[in-house]
Amino acid sequence: MKDWKPMDFKDNEAFCIAPWMHMHVEPDGDVQLCCASNWKHEHQRSLGNLNENTPEEIWNGAQYRMVSKNMLAGRKMPQYCSPCYDREAGAINQTERQRFNREFANTFELVPTTQDDGTLDTLKLKYLDIRFNNLCNLKCRTCGPDWSTSWANEMGIEKPLLYNDTWRKLLPYLDQLEKVYFAGGEPLMTPEHYDFLEQLAEINTDIELLYTSNFSRLSLKNRHVLEFWPKFRKVNAIASIDHYGEYASYVRTGSDYQTILDNLAEIRSAGYDNIHPAVTSVYSIYNATKLGDLIIRLFEDGAIENMNQIVFNILVNPDYQMATIMPPSAVEVAVENTQKGIDYLVNRGEDPQKLESAIQWLQNNHNYDKIKFEKFVNYNRRLDSLRNTNFDDMYSEYANGL
Repeated sequence: MKDWKPMDFKDNEAFCIAPWMHMHVEPDGDVQLCCASNWKHEHQRSLGNLNENTPEEIWNGAQYRMVSKNMLAGRKMPQYCSPCYDREAGAINQTERQRFNREFANTFELVPTTQDDGTLDTLKLKYLDIRFNNLCNLKCRTCGPDWSTSWANEMGIEKPLLYNDTWRKLLPYLDQLEKVYFAGGEPLMTPEHYDFLEQLAEINTDIELLYTSNFSRLSLKNRHVLEFWPKFRKVNAIASIDHYGEYASYVRTGSDYQTILDNLAEIRSAGYDNIHPAVTSVYSIYNATKLGDLIIRLFEDGAIENMNQIVFNILVNPDYQMATIMPPSAVEVAVENTQKGIDYLVNRGEDPQKLESAIQWLQNNHNYDKIKFEKFVNYNRRLDSLRNTNFDDMYSEYANGL
C-alpha cells in the first residue's frame, strides 16, 4: 500500500524528480542520483555502474527504489541528498533539487506510475549528466586527482586516466533526451564528447546542451564546437571562472584568464542565437574576500554582459575550503569588498541580489574554525612547494587567522 498521495509530492520538501528521469554518470562508469549527491563521496559506493549494469537495472535497483519510496513518503534522505537539504536555507542560488523540480515539472506525470516497491513502470531518460573521463589540463585547488589527470600526474598516480566508454549503452535513450550536461574532466578536450555530439545530431537536435568547461580551448584536432553547437535547439556554454588575473591562475593552476576571455568573445562574435555563453563561479574561501572585485572585472573584461549570465554555487566540500571558516577579520574584508561590487551593480542598473545573498549567507553561517582554517593554509602551502607559488603573497588578508 503506498504511503503517499498521488499529488502530494509536488509540495514535498524531501522530493526531487531526478530519480525518475535523470542519470549522472561519472568517469569510471559509476551512476549517482545527480552531481550534487554525497552518497559516493561519503560511503564509497555508487548506485550502479554502467560497465556492469544496464540503465534499467540501475534505475530499478534497490537503492534507487529506496530513495524514490522515501522521497514520496516525505522522508528526507541525507545520506544521498544532504548538499541540497543543507543549502536550501540561505543559498545564493537554487539547489539542484529545486532546479530539477522547476525545470522538469513536465515529467511529474512519471511519478504516479511508481509501484509500491519503488519500481518504475516507465523509464524515461530526460536529462543525462555524463563525464566521459577525468582528462583535464588544469589542477584546480578545489578539485583533485579523481577529476583531473593533471592533478593525478602531479601526485604520481600510476594510472591517472579514468575512461568511460559506457555512453554507448545510452544510445537507445538519445531520442528521449531533453537535456545533456557535459562536464569533466574537461569535456572540450575529450574525443568521446565530439563522438557523442555526432551521434546526437543524427537522432535528436531538439535538445538543450549544457556545459561547464574551463574554456581553455574550443576545439580538438580538426573538430571545433561551432561545427556542432549550431545544430541544437539551445546550448548553454558556461565557463568556470573562480577568480580573475593572477588569482585565476593560482586557484585554477594552468588556467589563463585572458584565454578564457578570448574564447568567450569568439563564441559571442559567432552570432548564433541558440548559443548562450555564461560564467559559473564557485563561492569559496578562495574568492569570498574579493567577490566584488571579481564581478567588476567580469563586466569590465567582457566575460558577462548582465547578472543573468553568472551563476554562483556554494562550495561545501571539502569543508576546509568553505568561505564560512575564515577568520572574523577576513569576513569584514569580504563584506566590504562584496559591497563594492553591489555598489558597482547598482550604478550599472543591475540587480545586486546575488551579491547581497552572498553577504547574508556568509554572515549567517560564519563559524570560524581554526583547525579547518589551518588545514586550508597548510594544504595550499604544500601545493605551493610543488607549483612555485606563494599563498601568503596571494592572501595576506588571512594572516591574522594564523
